[in-house]
Amino acid sequence: PITLSIQTREGAFSLSLTDILYIESHMRKLSIHTPKNTYVVSGSLSSLPQEIQQKMVQCHKSFLVNPGQISRMGREMIELEDGSRLPVSRYRYPEVMARYEAWIRHAEFLE
Repeated sequence: PITLSIQTREGAFSLSLTDILYIESHMRKLSIHTPKNTYVVSGSLSSLPQEIQQKMVQCHKSFLVNPGQISRMGREMIELEDGSRLPVSRYRYPEVMARYEAWIRHAEFLE
Protein backbone atom coordinates (compact mmCIF):
# COMPACT_ATOMS: atom_id res chain seq x y z
CA PRO A 1 0.00 0.00 0.00
CA ILE A 2 1.03 3.59 -0.66
CA THR A 3 1.93 5.53 2.47
CA LEU A 4 2.71 9.15 3.26
CA SER A 5 5.29 9.83 5.95
CA ILE A 6 4.79 13.13 7.75
CA GLN A 7 6.50 15.01 10.55
CA THR A 8 4.33 17.16 12.84
CA ARG A 9 4.89 18.85 16.18
CA GLU A 10 3.37 15.74 17.80
CA GLY A 11 5.86 13.45 16.09
CA ALA A 12 6.32 11.34 12.97
CA PHE A 13 3.40 9.49 11.38
CA SER A 14 2.94 7.16 8.47
CA LEU A 15 -0.49 7.39 6.83
CA SER A 16 -1.88 4.90 4.35
CA LEU A 17 -3.38 6.51 1.26
CA THR A 18 -6.64 4.65 1.94
CA ASP A 19 -6.90 6.48 5.32
CA ILE A 20 -6.59 9.96 3.80
CA LEU A 21 -9.89 11.70 3.00
CA TYR A 22 -8.37 14.78 1.43
CA ILE A 23 -5.42 17.15 1.64
CA GLU A 24 -5.91 20.90 1.84
CA SER A 25 -3.22 23.48 1.10
CA HIS A 26 -3.30 26.94 2.70
CA MET A 27 -0.44 29.41 3.13
CA ARG A 28 2.39 26.86 2.76
CA LYS A 29 0.73 24.44 5.17
CA LEU A 30 -0.92 21.14 4.34
CA SER A 31 -3.86 19.86 6.37
CA ILE A 32 -4.09 16.10 5.87
CA HIS A 33 -7.61 15.01 6.83
CA THR A 34 -8.29 11.44 7.97
CA PRO A 35 -11.48 10.06 9.55
CA LYS A 36 -9.92 10.32 13.03
CA ASN A 37 -7.49 13.24 12.81
CA THR A 38 -6.19 16.23 10.89
CA TYR A 39 -2.41 16.54 10.59
CA VAL A 40 -0.85 19.92 9.76
CA VAL A 41 2.57 19.97 8.12
CA SER A 42 4.64 22.49 6.19
CA GLY A 43 4.57 22.19 2.43
CA SER A 44 2.48 22.52 -0.70
CA LEU A 45 0.49 20.10 -2.83
CA SER A 46 3.36 20.02 -5.33
CA SER A 47 5.77 18.98 -2.57
CA LEU A 48 3.87 15.72 -2.00
CA PRO A 49 5.37 12.51 -3.43
CA GLN A 50 4.46 11.89 -7.09
CA GLU A 51 2.63 8.65 -6.39
CA ILE A 52 0.33 10.44 -3.90
CA GLN A 53 -0.35 13.20 -6.45
CA GLN A 54 -1.11 10.60 -9.13
CA LYS A 55 -3.49 8.49 -7.01
CA MET A 56 -5.46 11.43 -5.62
CA VAL A 57 -7.54 13.88 -7.67
CA GLN A 58 -6.94 17.62 -7.60
CA CYS A 59 -10.47 19.06 -7.59
CA HIS A 60 -9.39 22.64 -6.82
CA LYS A 61 -6.11 24.53 -6.59
CA SER A 62 -6.12 23.96 -2.82
CA PHE A 63 -7.53 20.42 -2.55
CA LEU A 64 -6.46 16.87 -3.39
CA VAL A 65 -9.18 14.30 -2.75
CA ASN A 66 -9.01 10.52 -2.40
CA PRO A 67 -11.41 9.20 -5.09
CA GLY A 68 -12.25 6.23 -2.86
CA GLN A 69 -13.78 8.61 -0.30
CA ILE A 70 -16.18 10.37 -2.69
CA SER A 71 -19.84 9.62 -2.04
CA ARG A 72 -21.38 12.19 -4.41
CA MET A 73 -19.92 14.17 -7.28
CA GLY A 74 -21.46 17.40 -8.52
CA ARG A 75 -20.39 20.08 -10.94
CA GLU A 76 -19.33 22.48 -8.17
CA MET A 77 -19.02 20.27 -5.08
CA ILE A 78 -17.78 16.84 -3.99
CA GLU A 79 -19.28 15.20 -0.93
CA LEU A 80 -17.13 12.66 0.90
CA GLU A 81 -18.13 9.56 2.86
CA ASP A 82 -17.66 11.46 6.15
CA GLY A 83 -19.95 14.33 5.04
CA SER A 84 -17.17 16.79 4.19
CA ARG A 85 -17.82 18.95 1.15
CA LEU A 86 -15.05 20.17 -1.15
CA PRO A 87 -15.24 22.67 -4.02
CA VAL A 88 -14.66 21.63 -7.64
CA SER A 89 -13.30 24.33 -9.92
CA ARG A 90 -14.96 24.70 -13.33
CA TYR A 91 -11.56 24.35 -14.95
CA ARG A 92 -10.84 21.01 -13.24
CA TYR A 93 -14.34 19.48 -13.40
CA PRO A 94 -13.88 17.44 -16.64
CA GLU A 95 -10.66 15.83 -15.38
CA VAL A 96 -12.09 15.22 -11.89
CA MET A 97 -15.19 13.54 -13.33
CA ALA A 98 -13.12 11.40 -15.72
CA ARG A 99 -10.73 10.30 -12.95
CA TYR A 100 -13.64 9.55 -10.59
CA GLU A 101 -15.45 7.47 -13.23
CA ALA A 102 -12.21 5.58 -13.98
CA TRP A 103 -11.77 4.91 -10.28
CA ILE A 104 -15.35 3.57 -10.02
CA ARG A 105 -14.79 1.23 -13.00
CA HIS A 106 -11.54 0.00 -11.43
CA ALA A 107 -13.20 -0.53 -8.02
CA GLU A 108 -16.03 -2.52 -9.64
CA PHE A 109 -13.45 -4.65 -11.44
CA LEU A 110 -11.81 -5.51 -8.11
CA GLU A 111 -15.08 -6.70 -6.49
